Amino acid sequence: MLLFPLSSFKERRRRRRRRRRRKRRRKRRRKRRRKRRRKGRRKGRRKGRRKGRRKGRRKKKKKKKKKKKKKKKKKKKKKKKKKKKKKKKKKKKKKKKKNKKKKQKKKKKKKKKKKKKKKKKKKKKKKKKKKKKKKKKKKRKKKKKKKTKKKKKKKKKKKKKKKKKKEEEKEKEEEEEKEKEEEEKEKEKDKEKEEEEEEEEEEEEEEEEEEEEEEEEEEKEKEEEEKEEEEKEEEKEEEEKEEEEKEEEEEKEEEKEEEKEEEEKKKKKKKKKKKKKKKKKKKKKKKKKKKKKKKKKKKKKKKKKNKKKKKKKKKKKKKKKKKKKKKKKKKKKKKKKRKRKRKKKKKKKKKKKKKKKKKKKKKKKKKKKKKKKKEPWRL
Repeated sequence: MLLFPLSSFKERRRRRRRRRRRKRRRKRRRKRRRKRRRKGRRKGRRKGRRKGRRKGRRKKKKKKKKKKKKKKKKKKKKKKKKKKKKKKKKKKKKKKKKNKKKKQKKKKKKKKKKKKKKKKKKKKKKKKKKKKKKKKKKKRKKKKKKKTKKKKKKKKKKKKKKKKKKEEEKEKEEEEEKEKEEEEKEKEKDKEKEEEEEEEEEEEEEEEEEEEEEEEEEEKEKEEEEKEEEEKEEEKEEEEKEEEEKEEEEEKEEEKEEEKEEEEKKKKKKKKKKKKKKKKKKKKKKKKKKKKKKKKKKKKKKKKKNKKKKKKKKKKKKKKKKKKKKKKKKKKKKKKKRKRKRKKKKKKKKKKKKKKKKKKKKKKKKKKKKKKKKEPWRL
């Protein structure tokens, strides 16, 4: 099933198509208008070039012949004018060439002059630069000499100072070494004293340890006696415990037997319950299956019906479309026929008009001829 109704979807689609068609029509109309305007403008531009031809078409045949003769005379005049124009053009070209050559010569002269001036300027600049460089070199040399003298003096002073410093440092180091030696001697003496004191302390500690060991041995003997007494008591307690355990085991065995009997009863009950449940489940499953089958059959029937309905709708739509197309085609054909008929009618009318005009002209000519015969003074 669709989430939204089909009719609304179709309406939206139709609206979109209509919008697109309108846009296309507008575009076509605009293009046609532009083309018409352009064509009209172009015709107006070309009017001056083709004036003679158009005038000839509009006027009568007799006058056209006279105009042709006049046109031939004009052509001769035009040829003369063209020759004059060609001569003028040739003269202009020659003048242009001469002027170009003159200009080129002038440019070359100017360039040469400029180059000469530039060369002179460069030479002057080079000379000035050389002089400046020489002066700068002299100044540098003087400065260097002064600097070197000052540096030498400074170096000498530094060397003297360094020597003095080194001598003072050596004296200091010798004094420090002497002091260190004296300190080491004192330290060694102190160490010897400390060692003697430590030995005395160790002897005292050994004596104390011996006394403590004796006391510990006495304590151990006491503890062993106590242990023996405790062991005796423990043996008694163990015997009592064993008796109690035996009694407990007997009680447990009795309890187990009772429990087994109860468990067997429970198992039997469970089995019965399980059997009942299984039977119920089977019945339920059978019912469900039957229901499902029925539902499936109903769905299939509905689907078939819907399919048939859809097919019928599609066929109807197709028929309608075909009918519409046929109608459109017929309309078009009718329009074309009407157009053709109109054109034919117009052509016939034009032909009739032309024939009438020709007849009128012939009649006029005949009348003129007759009049000429009647007038005797023209003979």
